[in-house]
Amino acid sequence: MVAIAFHALADVEKPEDISPVYVGLALLTVVTPWPVLLRHRYPVAVVLGAAALPVLFPYDAVTALVCLPALYTSRRIRWILAGTAAVVVSVTAAIARDLALPDSDQVFATSDGETLNAAGYVAVGVFALVVAVGAGLICRAIAADRRTAVVIDHAAQNAELHTARNAVMQDRLSRTEEREAIAREVHDTIAHSLSQIALQASALESGPGATPEVQEATARIRAAARRAGTELRGVLTTLRTGADGHTAVSFDDLARLLLDLRDQGTRINSTVFVSEGHTAGTTLTRACYRIVQESVTNAIKHAPGLPVDIVLRGAPATGVTITVTNPLPDDAAAPPAVTGTGSGIPGMTERARLASGSLTAGPARRQFQVEAHLPWTGPSADEP
Repeated sequence: MVAIAFHALADVEKPEDISPVYVGLALLTVVTPWPVLLRHRYPVAVVLGAAALPVLFPYDAVTALVCLPALYTSRRIRWILAGTAAVVVSVTAAIARDLALPDSDQVFATSDGETLNAAGYVAVGVFALVVAVGAGLICRAIAADRRTAVVIDHAAQNAELHTARNAVMQDRLSRTEEREAIAREVHDTIAHSLSQIALQASALESGPGATPEVQEATARIRAAARRAGTELRGVLTTLRTGADGHTAVSFDDLARLLLDLRDQGTRINSTVFVSEGHTAGTTLTRACYRIVQESVTNAIKHAPGLPVDIVLRGAPATGVTITVTNPLPDDAAAPPAVTGTGSGIPGMTERARLASGSLTAGPARRQFQVEAHLPWTGPSADEP
């Protein structure tokens, strides 16, 4: 069609003699190749449209042959067969139309006026179809390999993810079993010992000849054993379930702790000033409570009978500062009245760290001083 249109236009001597048909054909030859760029996005429409052109117009089948491999890449068999059949019809129509032209106007005409015979045209058409179909099959195989590689990669990723999840679940099960074993051991030993302490204190309190002083002391022992049992049950709940089973404490509980220690005979000088304490979270209040409790316990162990000074100040803008000091005994080399486990200061330091704070402890100017700085934190999402 290109040759016919432009040859006809070239033979026209006057512009007014130009036929609109030949102008339209010339424009069509310029426009029709551009859909080739869309063959991968709309392969069916482009192939069928390009195959229809040689049937409807004096146009060649090159566009249809070029677009055919894109159909093989991404479409099902029925569309491939339909598109291939359409291209075969397109090539046949183009060859038949070219053979019907005069020898000098045929595509394969030489300057001497010779051209291919019908068998030659058929051979060229079959060769072009074989090349187009072969290219389509190669593209389809490459696309299938790529899809297989993607599936294998996804399967490998899923397998790795499944293995990682299994490892996490196994680790959780192992930790749960370890916590259960620890909880059973603690319950069978420490809980039993606390029960025995409370029972013996009760018997001593109600025994014959018990003086008021003895009764008061044994009552304090029973109360301390009961509180320890309550806290121990919270620890066991945490070990068994992983949930926070600790008894919730507030700054009011800290005041009661100091009063109980005074009632037990501990010489305590305390200054506690907290602003907006009701806005503090359990993590902060529990850390303050345990640091003060452990600090006083250490002072009673290592410096019995000596006064303990406690200063606690807190506010949302400044956080909480805790200072606990007690004089060092004159005979610092003497063993403590009660043997400890050596984990008191490391435990307080860890509590402060978990509360995003810091803690220092050590002798200073013939005193032992514990100083902690904790940022103010509100209730967590699961707190009422």
